[in-house]
Amino acid sequence: MTGTNAVAAPVLGIKSITIAPPFAGRSLVYRTGEFTYERDPYAEFLDFPEKELLAPIQARLGSQGDFRSVVLAGSALEPDLLVEINVSQLLGDLREASNARAILRAQFMFYQATNGIASGMIFQKEYSQDLPLKKPTAAALMAGWNQALNEMTGKVLEDYRLRKN
Repeated sequence: MTGTNAVAAPVLGIKSITIAPPFAGRSLVYRTGEFTYERDPYAEFLDFPEKELLAPIQARLGSQGDFRSVVLAGSALEPDLLVEINVSQLLGDLREASNARAILRAQFMFYQATNGIASGMIFQKEYSQDLPLKKPTAAALMAGWNQALNEMTGKVLEDYRLRKN
């Protein structure tokens, strides 16, 4: 016992990650025209994108010390907070090869949790990253998404800290 009134960092539970249906398959999706999208028959995620995003989001949210632990649904450690993540866009914009872009848009919803059950919303916000690609390739798109996810989760943590204080 230190005698201080410091409150232990909360446990954050990732309740769910959902991907909008147009982007939920394993194939990478490219925007090729104003209203046209194509799936890449040769480039795909190893697993479904919601599963592929889970580990990097968990690692990034847990890396800054804001949370005692970041756990997944079903963990024996009961969360004090829950987050739901809804990805509405996960694509490469290839309408102009010289201006190819990695697009990632997601809504993060944080809830207080009692006995692991959401009991009140803390905040929700939609985040959007639109980053240029070095080349219009699947490998460059994956690198762009990695950078976008890293920047996005950094902004999520900043907003969480503002709401907390």
